[in-house]
Amino acid sequence: MGLNRYLRAFAFIFAITSFTQLQAQSAKKLLTRTWVFSFDEMMKVLSPEQKKVIEAMPADQLKLVKKEMSQSYLVFKSRGIFKGVMNGKKEKMEWKLSEDGKTLITIDEFGIEEKIKIIELTKKRLVIQLPNDGEEAPPLVFVSKR
Repeated sequence: MGLNRYLRAFAFIFAITSFTQLQAQSAKKLLTRTWVFSFDEMMKVLSPEQKKVIEAMPADQLKLVKKEMSQSYLVFKSRGIFKGVMNGKKEKMEWKLSEDGKTLITIDEFGIEEKIKIIELTKKRLVIQLPNDGEEAPPLVFVSKR
């Protein structure tokens, strides 16, 4: 009787572990592509307070922000290499996903890791939130180039 209980517990733990690994593999497959920043999609997911900040910008400043952000893109390679342009700056680093597939971990050339929250990941859309000291960072929305 006791052995049967342990076998069921082991099977349950094995099933959860397998599901978590499958989830991370699925997220990796979805992430591995080219993503282009979408200002319009970002505006849809911003909090009311964040929208007010954007809408309060002078027109010329807003135009400049939109132009710069429209040139931002991310390319995730299946072998764990990430290339991209954000705010006009080219970047290349390594990447991996957390076991549950809900956190993107980037590793720069100096070995410094940054954990980025994945809010949404589908074939067509990637919504991430960069770490921010104290305040909640606005979500960044990318659409698939495929």
